[in-house]
Amino acid sequence: MPDQLPMYNEEAHCEVVIERACNMIWPRDRIIIQACDDSTREDVKLRIDAKVAQMQQRGHHCLVTRRAVNKGFKAGNMINGMSFLNEVPWEFVAVFDADFEMPPDFLFQTIWHMQQDSRLGFVQGRWSFTNGYDNMLCWMQQVCLNYHFAVEQRARSWLRTFFGFNGTAGVWRRTAMEQAGGWNMESTVEDMDLSLRAYLNGWKFKYLHWVGCPNELPPTMSAYKTQQYRWNSGPMVVIKQLVTRIWTTDAVTFWDRISCSYFFFRFIYSAFLTVICLVCPAIVIWLDPWSWTWAPMAFLIAGNTSAACFVWFAGLLFWPYFLMQTGVGYFRVYAMLNGLAGSKKSGTWKVTKKFGKGGLGNRVYHKPYMLELVMALLFFGYAFAAVWHGVYLLGSFCWVMAWTFVMISFGEYLF
Repeated sequence: MPDQLPMYNEEAHCEVVIERACNMIWPRDRIIIQACDDSTREDVKLRIDAKVAQMQQRGHHCLVTRRAVNKGFKAGNMINGMSFLNEVPWEFVAVFDADFEMPPDFLFQTIWHMQQDSRLGFVQGRWSFTNGYDNMLCWMQQVCLNYHFAVEQRARSWLRTFFGFNGTAGVWRRTAMEQAGGWNMESTVEDMDLSLRAYLNGWKFKYLHWVGCPNELPPTMSAYKTQQYRWNSGPMVVIKQLVTRIWTTDAVTFWDRISCSYFFFRFIYSAFLTVICLVCPAIVIWLDPWSWTWAPMAFLIAGNTSAACFVWFAGLLFWPYFLMQTGVGYFRVYAMLNGLAGSKKSGTWKVTKKFGKGGLGNRVYHKPYMLELVMALLFFGYAFAAVWHGVYLLGSFCWVMAWTFVMISFGEYLF
């Protein structure tokens, strides 16, 4: 079976991920470690070549795959890697991004489930994080992703409803991939795209919460926003392309159609809540003054109850987490609108910068972000207007929210 390690100028992790992959416990005559290298930097290429040669000398079946033209993003890179396996029989393929630290027994813990259930298209391991407490930004991402894996992926897997492959730390079945049409070279979220097409062909997926794979969170605001743009614009492109197929295919049940639709609807729902936070102050100040009656109180209770689960993950820092997520939410809405509109930017892949331990000294600082600066000015205006009209509680919220936007705008210098 192949173990693919797609890379693009991964100077911080290119060597260590190859060694970790070779150290996984599996019969050596039954695994091929593929360093699928799309790097454009010669120094990174030389380091990868040297590490692969070292692993080969130790008896590992390890090789580098490259291509003349880097077409099709990460999907194209992995398709190119598979083209080197035409003469090799294989049933499963494991995928790991360069910053992932796979446990030595990863394949034993995952392949077993694939062999037990012939209808499993892939199994997904849990992400854990090596730098989750390095700064406030990393901590916020850790809380959000811990919720995603411990609650969302876990529940969907248990209910046997649709959930997406997370792009790494998992194993795919070859038959499921080929029946679904393989990786889509036009997609910036090739993992979600292939997952949905496979599910609509009748395949099921499984999430293994106990199989943890540590990896690096984006530690800078520029790296984080690069990742978030792709994660929010890409799904909008996928749903535009496949929404008709969800409701016309005969391979899934009505409940499956609902689960697929809800999976993508949650993006729209989160965008709606973000917009509500934007317009509520104006409504309360000028159109419908706040009153402590049952309807506004029910709105407050419902909104806070839906977010209460994050108290388990964020603890006493729930409110800073909530403010940061709300602040970043407007950038996510911008990314989703770009995806729905089919903008050129939503169809391009910008690699999320990885730094490794102690690598932040080489970072390039991004200028302050204008979107968040404009939002900060708007909420400062809301705050003064709320105080002027005697709505002091709303004014306090808007004042704190305004400074949150300032912090995000200058986040490149704060984190």
